[in-house]
Amino acid sequence: MQPGAGSTGFNNLFPDNEIVISGPGEIPLLKLFGIDAGSNFMLPDYDFAIQNKYIAPGFILSYNTSVGCPWKKCTFCPEKYEDNPYIQERYTKVTTELLFLVKKYNPVLVHLTDSEISPAMLKTLAENPIRVPWYGFCRFTKILTDIDFCRQLANSGCKMLSMGLESGDKEVLKAMEKGINLEEVPIILENLKEAGIGTYIYVLFGTPAEDRDAALKTRDFVAKHAHLIDFTNAAVFNLPVNSEEAEFLDTDNFYEGDLSLYSEFKHPKGWGRKEVRQFLKKDFSSVPEIREILNRVPPVFDSSHAPFFL
Repeated sequence: MQPGAGSTGFNNLFPDNEIVISGPGEIPLLKLFGIDAGSNFMLPDYDFAIQNKYIAPGFILSYNTSVGCPWKKCTFCPEKYEDNPYIQERYTKVTTELLFLVKKYNPVLVHLTDSEISPAMLKTLAENPIRVPWYGFCRFTKILTDIDFCRQLANSGCKMLSMGLESGDKEVLKAMEKGINLEEVPIILENLKEAGIGTYIYVLFGTPAEDRDAALKTRDFVAKHAHLIDFTNAAVFNLPVNSEEAEFLDTDNFYEGDLSLYSEFKHPKGWGRKEVRQFLKKDFSSVPEIREILNRVPPVFDSSHAPFFL
């Protein structure tokens, strides 16, 4: 890839670098060596790894059906600011390749590594079961409010869905441009639980629109629906350096190890990283219902091995 190629916003972060690759790197790297790789999607070859022992009950097959994010609006997410295009592989090709790879490698689990499995792809997977347990990341999408569809998804092999709730406060979700309906979340969680699909729920604290009261709403939302949540991850917000929000905040360099992808900032409501970390320790993790969920998260490998603990 020539200097300056790729996403303009992303490359501007590293003006002194000769080569910057934003998004998936396989195709651009091959082009650097004069190899025409053709499609953005190539059939994975795991022959080199199949006999290697690692800490899992068996081989985990990684496969992505798309690159980029179909939503790409969340203000906290680098996907928006890197501005890489969303490319969905053909549905028939996905199902054909998955069936071939499953037969070839006999995995104990399939990990769909998409930034988000789109609703259309979920429907395709439900209608074309691979008959092997699989999991991946998706949004709280309306299609999951249909219990019959959730049962069909479970029958296709869906073992767990990772989902970003981020906040239990409507105004914070609106400011994030998260695009989910908070009233639908309990319905979706109930449907997935009844269908036998595990959930790994992500929440995010310390965004510019949040304050302590909003964080407490998130805590209470998670605690109220704890019986429907299998695993959870509570993260502290990092501000993408080229985000729109950064233009209106008092920012500073974060630390050298982050490759300048994030900025430190003075929280407009006094809800800084220190306050958030104290909240997570004293007010979030201490709630018995939430602590029980956190204690179920597998150590070290967390979400990567969570499906084995359902």
